Amino acid sequence: MTSKNKMLSEINSDNYKKFKKRRINLKKNLLQITAGKPFTAILYSGHETIRNGDVSYPFRCNSNFYYLTGFKEPNAWLIIFSDGKRLNEDILISKKKDKTKELWDGTIIGQRKAKINYLFDKAYSTEAIDQIVTSKLEESQCVFFPIAERSFSQKITRWLSLLTGKKRMGVDNPGHLGDLSRVIEDQRVIKDTHELKLMKKAACISAVAHREAMKISRPGLKELDIETALLQVFRNNGAYDVAYPSIVASGANACILHHRASSRILQKNELLLIDAGCEFNGYASDITRTFPISGKFTKPQKLIYEIVLLAQKEAIKKIKLGEKYNAPHEAAVRSITQSLISAGLIKKSSVDEVIEKQDYKKFYMHRTGHWLGLDVHDVGSYNTKFKKNMVLTVEPGVYIRPSKDIPREFWNIGIRIEDDVIVKERECELISREVPVELDEVEKLSSL
Repeated sequence: MTSKNKMLSEINSDNYKKFKKRRINLKKNLLQITAGKPFTAILYSGHETIRNGDVSYPFRCNSNFYYLTGFKEPNAWLIIFSDGKRLNEDILISKKKDKTKELWDGTIIGQRKAKINYLFDKAYSTEAIDQIVTSKLEESQCVFFPIAERSFSQKITRWLSLLTGKKRMGVDNPGHLGDLSRVIEDQRVIKDTHELKLMKKAACISAVAHREAMKISRPGLKELDIETALLQVFRNNGAYDVAYPSIVASGANACILHHRASSRILQKNELLLIDAGCEFNGYASDITRTFPISGKFTKPQKLIYEIVLLAQKEAIKKIKLGEKYNAPHEAAVRSITQSLISAGLIKKSSVDEVIEKQDYKKFYMHRTGHWLGLDVHDVGSYNTKFKKNMVLTVEPGVYIRPSKDIPREFWNIGIRIEDDVIVKERECELISREVPVELDEVEKLSSL
């Protein structure tokens, strides 16, 4: 190896030390669960999905697999083995080098570089998968894999059946089958320093895109024009994928929670709701802003906007160490309910009664947030309390559809405000507030 190649290899290895550290932490957790029994853990990166004919959808690696490896190729396997006493082996099984395939589809990493650059103990080509897995299962009393994935369970069943014929030779199948996904999820819900850095960058890029959208929106443009501007900003800043299909909803479309951008033309005195976030180096951002297309809220729009913003502020107060995850949602629901009663849009005087009967769901039918990370709706239990470096969204909204008991000036007003939040020691950190939320600042930016 030349000195230049050696230096590049060392740089690549440094990049993947964080993934190796995550694998070590996972193995320690699994050793605790198994009480020192030998185990094998198995993950699959995923396979390419055919769109039509011989055209595939763009491949995105399984998030758990990427979290532990940093390896993005399809049809790759991670095998983690421990004899119960030591951490033992990390094994990668992936496609072997093929110059003809590389000519068509690009570079294949191969086993040599996978082992050296990605810091695996061993690396084999996919042809060896049955031999490697069954040899490790022979030595294991426990096997961990994503139980909820049906195709994966079928693979495990087949591998275990291959061991049945060796029973007379003293080989027993592992007696315990464990859900690997749940163990990884408990680890993933707490973000490390590197993850937080990437998520802040993703939020920053998305904020730039939202500000640009607010500046250029005007009557006569299409929703699709705004979506195009968002995508251009994402890509110009190094984010080549979206975290989810962008929602660009004008007028009555803002009352459709998952509306996709269409050819509808933006109208004067209407609102535009944009729920869009980029994915940067695998990590999602998720921001929603609602603003007046003509640069000025009408009186009814202003009232509903202030109701939603107040609810978000009340929810944010509840995002702190030791607080139950559901506390922000409960705070937002109570705030919105009280405000809608005060505005005369809910014809009851008791906040508790409205909440108990869920009458508020006519106007606010979704939750106030979700975990955020490698997936936009990231993994992790929602039956928990906030811990340091958890990341979530806070996104209350009010949506008013035409109804006989609602004054016409409120019809088709749909407003949501969403930010990305990191739980900290003393208070939470809003990482998406480079996009304004205060009413006068929103009007100022959208009227430029």
